[in-house]
This record gives sequence, structure tokens and C-alpha cells, in this order.
Amino acid sequence: MKNNYFIDTIELTYHTTFEYITEKLGTVPKKCVKKGEFYYPTSLEANRSGIDMRTRKCSKGERHRKGENYKIVLRIATGKIPYFKDEVKHVEMRDDLDKMIYYVNEFIKFRMPDLDINDFELTRIDITKDIHKVPETVIKEYIMLMRRMFVPDKFELNEQLEKNTKDFRREDSFNALMKKGNTSIAEFVVYNKARAAIDQDLTDTELEYYKNTMRLELRCYKSYIRKMAHETTTIEILRHMFERRSYFIEREFYRIFDVEERTQSFLNIYWLKKYIKRSIDGKPKHKKYMIDLSTILDRDSLPNITDARLIYCDSHSSSLGVMNWFDDIHISPVTIKNKDYPFLQSLSSALGFNDPTPTDTRLYEYLLKRTRNRKFYLNASDNYYEFEGVPRCEQEECWNRKIIPYS
Repeated sequence: MKNNYFIDTIELTYHTTFEYITEKLGTVPKKCVKKGEFYYPTSLEANRSGIDMRTRKCSKGERHRKGENYKIVLRIATGKIPYFKDEVKHVEMRDDLDKMIYYVNEFIKFRMPDLDINDFELTRIDITKDIHKVPETVIKEYIMLMRRMFVPDKFELNEQLEKNTKDFRREDSFNALMKKGNTSIAEFVVYNKARAAIDQDLTDTELEYYKNTMRLELRCYKSYIRKMAHETTTIEILRHMFERRSYFIEREFYRIFDVEERTQSFLNIYWLKKYIKRSIDGKPKHKKYMIDLSTILDRDSLPNITDARLIYCDSHSSSLGVMNWFDDIHISPVTIKNKDYPFLQSLSSALGFNDPTPTDTRLYEYLLKRTRNRKFYLNASDNYYEFEGVPRCEQEECWNRKIIPYS
């Protein structure tokens, strides 16, 4: 499948002194302004597009260098820097990366002639992948499915983001946070980029480009970068992270969702019951346990599969047994809430890590024959299909020709 991973945002940090900031930059760091007195602005924002430069006092946990209790932070939105002009562009080629490095370095030398990019530490890099032509209803459903699926102990849902963000919509973003103590290591995010583009007040060109786009993003913070890149200079670290960008984002996805979870297809509760009864012969107890667990999980009051298993299964071994039965038929016990979609393909194929599984294809074709006026979505090697109320003969013809029919 197409490797369209790119670098979206990077953050560079330089630890320094109060005197350097006030003398060289002519500003007072944030959190250092006294009430009732006049100072220069508390933060210095770059006039050039794409780079936001701010100065602030370090927190207690950040004061690790003697006398350097202040910092200069550069936040670079790589798609906004001028050499891309007005196009919606991303750093997805090595040439783009080198141009971005050159531009940022020139900006630093212009503002701080005694420094260059290698004097700054790479403290954040966002590795990103966009999946286009995904209907917003499908994006919403996958995000809610992921929220209800099991999250390993090494990750946790970013509940602080949900609490502290005004008008946060749970159906628009899935945030799995890796932490060590109170320190954020990395964050794996799947979100509705079209909704985010509206919230970010992007241009009409960008809004059109991001329409029906599901974005995957791995936000790598300082300790994660240090662990994954052992190079000596900031430029070398940037190039290392860029060259292995697909590895990093896929690595964390595989750590969050195990093999069974990421390769199981999804059905709504009606078709899941039918499929269980059809697929498992002569095992009424197995069928009952599987249907009961999915029915419990389908209720809105239960947030995830872990809670459902704790309520329904009387022991760890019985819980594993039920999950193994689902794995045998390659179907997830987590159900589709939107009844307009009887079927959605496995998570790993929907996110573009691999082609649809045999079960995805078999269920897709099976349900096309048995449903009417239903929506279907299938991402197959960057070909996308959404069938809605189209006669079977036209569906077959469109499938063979690989086009999207419209009712």
C-alpha cells in the first residue's frame, strides 16, 4: 500500500538564561511579567509563516541545567512554511525535509546569529498519515469502536485532554497516551481531520483537501525521541525519525491493539447474532456466551470491552475462552452502533496498514447480497468504495471496474 507518511509538526527547544532572552530577543519570558507593570510582550511570535517562537520560564521538572531555567521554543508547522507557497503540502519526501531544515536554520540564524538548528533539542515530532475518501460517519464509527476496544496497560486514554478541552467531541478523536509517571512519552491519535480543519479555521483550499479525511498521528515527545534516535545532532535525529516514520507509527499501533483486535471485522448487533449462529455449528453454549457478551457491550452504559468482560465472565479463563471463539471466526465482539452500516472492515486494513483480510472480503460480499438500502465502505489498496442503495448487478459491475457508484 502507498506509504504516505509525513512529518506534520516539530518542536525545537533551547535552554538558556533570562538575560539572553531579554537582551537578544527583547522580550520577557512568559510567567515572568509582573502585574501592573509594563514589559515587552510575554511571548515573541514569529512573523514568518509556519514558525511560532515563544519564550517562557521552565517548570521545576525542566530545570535540569544549572543557570538555564528559561527556554526558547520553536513550533514549526511544516506544511505552512513559505517554500510550499499556498499549496496543501507535507514533508513526505527527503527533499522536502532538507528544505524545511534549511528554512528553519536560516530563521534561527536571523533571530539568534550565535545559534543554529543543532543548538536546539528536538522535543516533539508528529508523524502523520492521512487516509482520504473516508465518509465522516465511518470515521466517527471507527473512533468509537477504538474507544470501546481494549487498551493495554502501557497506554491510557487521554482523559485530561477531554476534560480540559472545551466542546470536546469524543466521536472525533481517539487519543492513546503512553506515560511514565507524570511524563508523556508519546501519543497515538486517530481523528477526524475535516472537523479539526474547521476548528483550526483553515483556508477554503485546506478545508476541501481534508474533506472526508481520517488522520493517524504519532506525537513523539522528548524521551521517546531520545530512546528511538541515538544520533548526535538535531539534524541527524530529524533525518532518522523521518526515514523510519512508518515504522514508528505502525509499531505503536501494534502495541495498542493486539493481532486479534486489529484483524477482526466488525458487524452491527443484528448481523453479528446472525453470523455467530451461522458460523458455529453444534455449540449452543458458545453461541449464547458470544451473543450475550456482544449484547452487553452494545449497551451505551458500558464504555469498553474490558468492562463488559468483567461483568459477564466469571473468571479470567472463561473470558479468554469467549474471546478465542470470536477470534476463531475473525469477528470482533465490539459492535457497530450505526445501524446503517451492517459491516465495517478490520481496523488495520481501514487504517491502511494492510489490505482487507479474507474475512473482510467474504463478509462484504455476503452482506451485499442480503441487505438493501445499506451503506458499505471498503478500503482496498487505496481504492475506496461506499455503496448506498445500489442494485446488486450494478454493485458487482462497479466492484469489477473499481469505481464508486452513486444512487
